[in-house]
Amino acid sequence: MQTYIRTVMLAIFALGSSAAVADAGAQVKACDLITRAEAAQVLAKPAVASAQAVSPDDEDCGYLGSGMDVHTELLKNAAGWTAAMKNQIKQGKAEAVDGIGEEAAYTKDGNHDYVLVTRKANRIVTVTLYSANWSEADAKPKLIKLATLAVAKVR
Repeated sequence: MQTYIRTVMLAIFALGSSAAVADAGAQVKACDLITRAEAAQVLAKPAVASAQAVSPDDEDCGYLGSGMDVHTELLKNAAGWTAAMKNQIKQGKAEAVDGIGEEAAYTKDGNHDYVLVTRKANRIVTVTLYSANWSEADAKPKLIKLATLAVAKVR
């Protein structure tokens, strides 16, 4: 279900113009972008440091009990993605966030979960905190910290 929602969010930003591409040479694993220890510290949930990874594949990762997940993928057309994201911001569907990657935006998805999506070069990183676990006041600063950690590892 979360993969579907994330796909919908990415489609909103991409508007079909920036399909993901496979690039084994630039592969980044989502669980490497935000480690258990980092999630535990930022989320103030010590048990997450030893939690089981949920959906631990190259593009998606979450940790049991964390109430979050991270997604990453390569873009074929970063300029198209940027234009679509700026349009979402202009329409009030997302809020620009400065200082993370080359650009970033905060929004809520169809489940009212809190999402921060950012781009660095041709890679996007999306961090989601589930509204069932977090208030918006708590979620936004945590998303900013998590996304900042993740994007710092993107080359």
